[in-house]
Amino acid sequence: ALREACLGRLALSGYASERRLAAELLATRPGEGVTRGLARAVVLDAMASVRSEAFSALKCLHDPHTPGLFVEALDRPDARERTRAAAALATFPKKEAVAALMKQPAGGGGGSSSNNPSRAHIFIGTERAYISNWALSAGGTGFQPTEVATPEIDVVRDGIVLEITLRYVIEFEWYTRAKVLSFLTGKDMKTLAEWRSWWKDAERDFELSPAAKAAERALASVK
Repeated sequence: ALREACLGRLALSGYASERRLAAELLATRPGEGVTRGLARAVVLDAMASVRSEAFSALKCLHDPHTPGLFVEALDRPDARERTRAAAALATFPKKEAVAALMKQPAGGGGGSSSNNPSRAHIFIGTERAYISNWALSAGGTGFQPTEVATPEIDVVRDGIVLEITLRYVIEFEWYTRAKVLSFLTGKDMKTLAEWRSWWKDAERDFELSPAAKAAERALASVK
């Protein structure tokens, strides 16, 4: 029951503190839906602290299905979400990720013009939940009614929202993909065309780089 409750809080709670706690608790509660729920938070959650806690939980679970979930997320429509998925594959290596990282990202053409560039907004700051008030509600049994004090939760946010041109978000995405490709393969290519040309010859006999294999072993040894 606690596992299902944590999954619900992680996916739906409007408070970062609750989502973060849910991710922490799930680190010791493997089961159906847990790995997918945590991977979803790593890719989709707007708060870096929640994404970090979910990421740590995934490392504790060392579920072999984890890399595949991040490979799936490389097809997300949002460039920031795809970038998070790509970065995660450096910690959760998978041979199949190499070809996926070379695919042209959705919207990779930029989708903007110099006259009307698309924009993205990034929040940098902190979020704190606190009890702002108490409300009385009916409780007890039918024979002995009582009033129960229920806390009202509010949130204080401190930080700034940055507006940036989407072109830079997509450029950073490719930079991240290239770095992860280098880690997984042990190669260093400058352009997507170079990576694809190399892959045509290397795909059949490809093995992960020694560094990536070491990361696989380290992850499997986590208890």
